[in-house]
Amino acid sequence: AINAHMHLMAAIRIAMTGHAGAIFPTLRTALEYACYAFLITDDPALAAVWTNRHDSREALKASRSAFTSAVKATTRKLNEIQPNSADWISDAYDVAIDFGGHPNPRGVFTHVSWGEETDSHLAMNIAGLYAADQFETTRSLIACLDFTLAVAVVLTRCRKEFSETIQNEINALNDRKESVISELIKMGAIGARERDP
Repeated sequence: AINAHMHLMAAIRIAMTGHAGAIFPTLRTALEYACYAFLITDDPALAAVWTNRHDSREALKASRSAFTSAVKATTRKLNEIQPNSADWISDAYDVAIDFGGHPNPRGVFTHVSWGEETDSHLAMNIAGLYAADQFETTRSLIACLDFTLAVAVVLTRCRKEFSETIQNEINALNDRKESVISELIKMGAIGARERDP
């Protein structure tokens, strides 16, 4: 749970610097840490499986088997607690993968632009750093808000008792996020269709 928080803080700092290509691997990892925490809280026997991961080849296999699908397992378990409440967490994870959480064409070519083509050459530019007012920086910051909500929802389910206060704080954060997005759309910083990655 603490590592989920630390990765979220790192992602926000990365987003603020304009290094958009590094955002989604960091956010993906934050969500995975939260899901590991949830699964261990849900089944305390998994704590030893996770802790003993490096003890032997068999322990590594057991840990991989228990946690490889941590996000899907967490989504399924959260949907059992409250039907249809967690599909968006799995969707967020998939978006993180698609936008660079694992090496893939979208994660690369989102940051590529093509220049002049001659008979023998094609100019290609790849952006590694974006200015504060560019779309990729804005998208990165919005993604940080979205993933903060996802991690918060997962971690609140680690608690044995439901907290209305925490739920109200999460709802307030979501309302603030939606307000920020509406303002960005009004300002023309993002289009209505660009609201999500």
